[in-house]
Amino acid sequence: MKKFIKKNYKIVIAFILGGIVFGGIGVYASTNLSSSEVSYDNSKSNSLSNNVQGSIEELYKKSSNCTTGSCSLTQSNFYVEYTYNQTSGASNYCVTGDEATCTRTDCYTSSAKTCPPGTIIDYIVSGTNTRVRFHVIQDKGKTITMQTQKNIINNIAWYAGDINSYGPTKVLPMLENATSSWSNVNTQTYTIGNSFLSGCSEYNSCTTNKYTLAQRTAKARLATVQELANVGCTRATGSCPKWVYNYLYSSTDFGGSVSDTTTDGGDGRYGYWTMNAYTGSSDFVWHIGRQGRLWYTISPTYPGIGARAVVEVSK
Repeated sequence: MKKFIKKNYKIVIAFILGGIVFGGIGVYASTNLSSSEVSYDNSKSNSLSNNVQGSIEELYKKSSNCTTGSCSLTQSNFYVEYTYNQTSGASNYCVTGDEATCTRTDCYTSSAKTCPPGTIIDYIVSGTNTRVRFHVIQDKGKTITMQTQKNIINNIAWYAGDINSYGPTKVLPMLENATSSWSNVNTQTYTIGNSFLSGCSEYNSCTTNKYTLAQRTAKARLATVQELANVGCTRATGSCPKWVYNYLYSSTDFGGSVSDTTTDGGDGRYGYWTMNAYTGSSDFVWHIGRQGRLWYTISPTYPGIGARAVVEVSK
């Protein structure tokens, strides 16, 4: 049935509309409602929408991910995608994905296309209903690395003590546990100290290992300093793109476009951890702060920091 719908979605849409118009013509003719105002029972369809217009658009969206004669099972998990543009006043201004000026992109559909850093992707991380919003960190051709738009967990230490040579053994397992059910994202297998260097003396200088951890296999991880520097972050306030530090406490005070709505930042929304330790000290860790920068003068046990999930998905 699903294959039939994906290959014949225009017929299905016409059938749905026909059923609405002719099957309930008395109601339809007398109310003159738009399709976005007509409610729809989605309890049996796995649709994320509860009105006719949204359900039709969702059906079209899932079908349009299918190429002629075939359909990628991974592409069907890409729910909606927007081109990122933080230029104020631009006709396609789009930072969070909620702006009315956001424009759609199909950069995820082929390895021949590239999703620039910041691209906004609503991705169904598990089943057919669990949707999370991400921003692209890097498009590698066949896969996309992206980070959650908001902190997944908050108020968590990087390590249980004030020393950075043991690695993020407090926050990393908790992040992995929080995302373990994300069956629609790729499983990542990596070794900290081999897949990437764990020590950074500066935002653009990660040349040694401050710590090494055994190979890890998980659905998500923390971002690295190297990745965040590659999208433009430095130690300067406001240097990061807005998507990197939006949804942190009072981030709009430092150039962000939206702040966390919590009345105080003490619950762990002042920033989020990276994978990397600072090599110039035994007790500092690199993180993204609400000031929109990569910074390192913070203890591994600092309570005001959280974590965002970095995942990999296939095109």
